[in-house]
Parts: sequence; structure tokens; C-alpha cells
Amino acid sequence: MRWGNRFGTPVDPVPFLVVAALGFLLCYTFGPSYLMAFGAELAGVWATPRWRFWR
Repeated sequence: MRWGNRFGTPVDPVPFLVVAALGFLLCYTFGPSYLMAFGAELAGVWATPRWRFWR
């Protein structure tokens, strides 16, 4: 499949995939500790990042 913008110019999909993967890793890494700082329970802390990204 060829990826292109609205003008028909071919674009590289790799930068989008890299940014999306880094966003997922940052939320999955720092999200639980951030939620625990606000008093969330451990089971909910681990379920939240998975639920947000696989929803």
C-alpha cells in the first residue's frame, strides 16, 4: 500500500509509527507511577495504560 498526503505526494509512514510507539512506551512506563502518586490502586494502575491503548 502506498501512503500519500491529500496532494498525492508519497510520504513515509515510518515517522508516524515511531512517534506512536514512543507515545505508547512513555505512557506505559510513566503512567502507572503517575497514577500511584495520586492514590490509585495497583490493579487499576496496570490496567489503565492497557485499556487506553487497546480500546
